[in-house]
Amino acid sequence: MRSKLWLIASALVVSASTSAEASTMEPFEASEYCSASNVQVSTSSIAYSRGEYGIRWNLDGHIYTTLLIADLTNYDVSRQLALAYYSQYPDENADYEATPVAIKYLLIPWHWRWRNDVTGVLHSLHGGDNTAVAERRDAISKALSTSIKNPKQDWLSGLLIHALGDAYAHTANAYGSITENAYGPWIGHAIPSLLHRNPDAIRRPLARKKYLGYVTNLYDVLRQDSSSDTEFAKILDFLAGFECKSDNCGNFHAAYNDSQSDDAMEDFSKCMELNSRDLKRDEVQSAIDSIPR
Repeated sequence: MRSKLWLIASALVVSASTSAEASTMEPFEASEYCSASNVQVSTSSIAYSRGEYGIRWNLDGHIYTTLLIADLTNYDVSRQLALAYYSQYPDENADYEATPVAIKYLLIPWHWRWRNDVTGVLHSLHGGDNTAVAERRDAISKALSTSIKNPKQDWLSGLLIHALGDAYAHTANAYGSITENAYGPWIGHAIPSLLHRNPDAIRRPLARKKYLGYVTNLYDVLRQDSSSDTEFAKILDFLAGFECKSDNCGNFHAAYNDSQSDDAMEDFSKCMELNSRDLKRDEVQSAIDSIPR
């Protein structure tokens, strides 16, 4: 698997002028373009919006976990990259990121529905009790099991994967307990984060159990006939015993494959930023609306 990703990475270099001309590609078209072996990308002037990889649940729990599980479940490399990229998208685009949207529309009542759809559904900050938490995880899983069948909807599947991850991360109290409840759409998990109990920090024992539950759920939904349950059990053991440095757990996919980085994933992300148009609000709304609630 590493060799395939390396070949793609070594070939992903596009000149700035070419990228500028292609900056309005449709998501599927751009993902095909950015994962094609004959495309080369120059990334010297591009900075991934977070600056560094491996920041709490954001990157290790979203993009690299998705890449790890999509790899394990034997999706084509192009789909692995697209699913991983869009699973990170809601934390990279300020129009759909929980905190900027929550602040921007806080005092604008006629935008509260959109605000709470983004925070409460896309980022799973719905404020429900343990029953609502379980129902939301199940609803997202069902929506994802439908969208994943269509490669042209990998952008949609990626958004749903993000919501699924957050449905595990954004809860208080013990995983699966009767007291587990979701943080709400108005202030999210701001208070526990300020108190150094950030639920997104996978290194925390409470969060690690939820993370492993999420990984198992994601594997079950993405699983194909060619997937290996035995290999997944090994990955689960690996993730359970993975030692994180502070809140930074790093790149699970690279670490599991004895590599220092995922050049293909990083170059693909940069290529997409240059070449793909942003997702439209109605597209993100369609992802939100695909989750029964």
